[in-house]
Amino acid sequence: MRCFVAIVLLITAANPSLFSQKNTVFDPRVSWVTLEQARKMDSDDVLHLKLNRKNLADFPACLNDFSNLQALSLQGMKLTSVPKELAKLTKLYYLDLSKNDLQEIQEELCEIQSLETLVLNRNPLGYLPHCLGRLTRLKAIDLYDTEVSNLPESLEQLTGLKVVDFQGVQLRAEEIDDLKRRFTAVKFFFDPPCNCFR
Repeated sequence: MRCFVAIVLLITAANPSLFSQKNTVFDPRVSWVTLEQARKMDSDDVLHLKLNRKNLADFPACLNDFSNLQALSLQGMKLTSVPKELAKLTKLYYLDLSKNDLQEIQEELCEIQSLETLVLNRNPLGYLPHCLGRLTRLKAIDLYDTEVSNLPESLEQLTGLKVVDFQGVQLRAEEIDDLKRRFTAVKFFFDPPCNCFR
């Protein structure tokens, strides 16, 4: 066992990105503040806000108070649609909408021109809208454990798109090959291809 641990440590030391690349891409490494903490601060100083289900009574109206937000986590809030208020967050570069009940992405999301990282994992999403191609700064999309099996053609124009996580999504070998062919500059994370029929 000690020998195995030593080997893993050596491999990790030699190539630290081997085990951490995906996680660091979708982890903004910021100091999150809660809504309760944010309300005790100057609203202009609130840059990284993490909301949760106990904030539902104040949401989404509370977003109007923090126009300088750069990172926002709405993880696990049982959202069924993208709040229109997000379109007003013109400095937002990181958005976590994971673990919600989103079946589709509304146009409002496509208005956040500053967005670089979009986390959508663990939503019952079946597709991504064409309008995401307007997000010219988009670099990373997390689709882990969704039902999305393809990317819209509009994303092919995004030269900055570098990482897409499709783990937890049942893709056939031909679907994986097609994505790799269309997005040659993108690093994909896939599970082994399935023999599934859709």
